[in-house]
Amino acid sequence: MLIGDHGASCAQDVVWEDDTEAVTNSMDYWAAYGPGWSRLVYFNGACVLHDLERVLGGPAMAAMLKRYARDHWYGVSTTAEFQQAAQAATPTDLTPFWREHRIRTGTAP
Repeated sequence: MLIGDHGASCAQDVVWEDDTEAVTNSMDYWAAYGPGWSRLVYFNGACVLHDLERVLGGPAMAAMLKRYARDHWYGVSTTAEFQQAAQAATPTDLTPFWREHRIRTGTAP
């Protein structure tokens, strides 16, 4: 069981310092962050996957991850490509999901 697995999004349990923080910020950003960065990155990363499974459903999530791993085997994976793969697995618009979980593409602060 994931910490925060209480039937609602675990993203609501996350405390962000400011609006510039996002799971997808660069490692340079997080290296300069100081103590506590790993909890934000690794807990929130797990939270995103956990909550995405809630949206997609277990079988669809497993199939999406299997396809994604196969398609990116020995390659480079980007946030945008992961978002596209997840979106292809559901008719539900995931834009609000990415916003809530602070998954951003493009240049991080």
